[in-house]
Amino acid sequence: MTARGIVWLCLVFAPLALAGPAAAESKPMPPGAYTGSLTGSYVYYDTRDAFSRKITWRGTGLKLKRGRSSVVGRQQQAHYKVVKGSVTWTYQESGRCAGPPGMFAVDFTETFSLRGIRWDEDSRITLFADRKARKKRWRVAGSLFVRRERMADPCHTGMPATYTLPQLVAGTRVHEKPPIARPGKPVRLSFHSRETTDPAVWLIETKTSLTLRPR
Repeated sequence: MTARGIVWLCLVFAPLALAGPAAAESKPMPPGAYTGSLTGSYVYYDTRDAFSRKITWRGTGLKLKRGRSSVVGRQQQAHYKVVKGSVTWTYQESGRCAGPPGMFAVDFTETFSLRGIRWDEDSRITLFADRKARKKRWRVAGSLFVRRERMADPCHTGMPATYTLPQLVAGTRVHEKPPIARPGKPVRLSFHSRETTDPAVWLIETKTSLTLRPR
């Protein structure tokens, strides 16, 4: 092969060789931020003990900002942290005391800001996709948990009990596929768990939902 032929081959194939990894890296990332809202509820009752507990919560004005990205095997991940918003939660519980006054009831509502709050170390929302796929589909997974609690002594025992806010967002169940975050469209991450053998006697039920809207 002549020198001119070698130069021609280099000019043709060099850009193709460079385009392989570069093309994979240049695939669009998900939005840099999302706005959103969340809701949740936890219900537990047992009529045999005359006990009931109901906790509800609602988060509004949420802003999630994309932080670091990572690659795990074939998977490309973009992690989001909540940087703004507020949550209002209501706790209601009633049952029997071991002694006087007989029956007890706890009922309170609290609103707190999510700005600058200390999250649990595993709290994050992650968008992930197969980085080698021809058409990249971002799916949403993750959970949000912040420690929030109140103390009360409704039975006047001298030993206050702790009343805790459940997990704000529980994500999807193991057998379910995480939802797809389509470009320019809102996406909803939901969870539902229900345990009972006879709902007329006892029930434990948890529901959470997070709706994200790209900015």
